[in-house]
Amino acid sequence: MTPNPWKVAAWTSLAWLAVLGLTVVGFMAVLERQDRQLELLLERNAPASQAP
Repeated sequence: MTPNPWKVAAWTSLAWLAVLGLTVVGFMAVLERQDRQLELLLERNAPASQAP
């Protein structure tokens, strides 16, 4: 029994989409964490930069 090439292509595409989705979610989480760290750093340095 030979596998249906369309089913193989569909499952392969689904697997790659899942990997891509996980990569995007991880990347967005890292960006969110970096954004929070930058906000904290800017808040910490804001009063010192406003002094004459």
